[in-house]
Amino acid sequence: MGKMLKRYRLLILTMILTTALLIGLGYFFAEKQSEPEFASKIDRIMFERKNKSPKFIITLPDAAARRAEILGQQTQDKLEEQNQPTDENNLPKGFSAAELAAKIPLTAKLTPIANPTALNPLEIIPDLSEEKNGMILPKISGNGQKPWIEYAKTENVQPNFYKVAIVLKNLGMDSMITTAAIETMPANISLSFSPYGRDLSQAVRHAREFGHETYVDWLLCSQNFLKADSGPMAMSITQNKEENLRRAEASLNVRAPIGGMVVSSGIADDTIAEHLLFIMQNLQKRGLLIVDATGEDGINQVKVAGLPRRKADIVIDTHFVRKDIDEQLKMAESIAKNNGSVLIAANPKPVVLHALKDWVETFSPQLTYDQMKEQQITPEKPLVLVPVSNLVVE
Repeated sequence: MGKMLKRYRLLILTMILTTALLIGLGYFFAEKQSEPEFASKIDRIMFERKNKSPKFIITLPDAAARRAEILGQQTQDKLEEQNQPTDENNLPKGFSAAELAAKIPLTAKLTPIANPTALNPLEIIPDLSEEKNGMILPKISGNGQKPWIEYAKTENVQPNFYKVAIVLKNLGMDSMITTAAIETMPANISLSFSPYGRDLSQAVRHAREFGHETYVDWLLCSQNFLKADSGPMAMSITQNKEENLRRAEASLNVRAPIGGMVVSSGIADDTIAEHLLFIMQNLQKRGLLIVDATGEDGINQVKVAGLPRRKADIVIDTHFVRKDIDEQLKMAESIAKNNGSVLIAANPKPVVLHALKDWVETFSPQLTYDQMKEQQITPEKPLVLVPVSNLVVE
């Protein structure tokens, strides 16, 4: 027996080592398999296994403190530029509650228009409407009257002045913003209401009582439709053109004077061009106009003979910062002077309402050529606010 063990001792030793190696590998991979999955390398170096305390502590700066630090630095820079004194510790003085409140563009700070002049008619004209599948829709009357003309108003403009049209869209969703847009914005600013708004017939009547032209939003399919659904009244790339037309008609079922549709941003490319053409042809047959407020060229590429239309030159739909908005309005002035007119479409955020009202109040009063010659006056801003319909042609 001893001789046999000596003869095979190398083989036995090899088997023992191999078995130990296999057991060791199995244990190692079992441990790896049971390790938690860390989101990042930082998590891995911070924590050890077996519920031990953190190996490292990483302290991130407090967000509020960092914002205060940045604001303080910006304030300090402005004070240094203006050579204004700081406090005894050479730190910028903070804003008081009253000063801070004064800087917030609240709609309550906007002054309502006194003694507004209504834009008639306040109700739909029977000859300019028809019933279809339980909906009341605009139509061209038997004698050729068109809603976009009959529900509009005209503003006279002197030859030496340039036209500025503004349409606020997506109204009716927020009652405070809607009321502010209706009651505080100049009458020649046109208003367009979301089909999802509440009490739209009453809201449209209210707007016309303050002299505004009234329209309704045409919602395209969301460009991020897999994550953001624009709702049952928006166009859909998965529906046929008849269903998309029905959705547009449902948006028009306001039962109040509507002159046309303001097209909001969304999908308007070749994949849905046939649907867009089908709907726009229907709008033309109903005597309605469209305002392209998408900020892109998709709608503009769809040609429909006889359709009254206008593409917005400036679309204020993102970056609601007063400085950026003022820059866009300066650009609008240049466009008006170069082209004779400019159309601005805007989302009615409070800061937008404040910026627009302040800007319009800087327009020079209209004077005839003879008056300017007699008074030897050259208007600084020869701009005139007009309703949207005044820039639209068939």
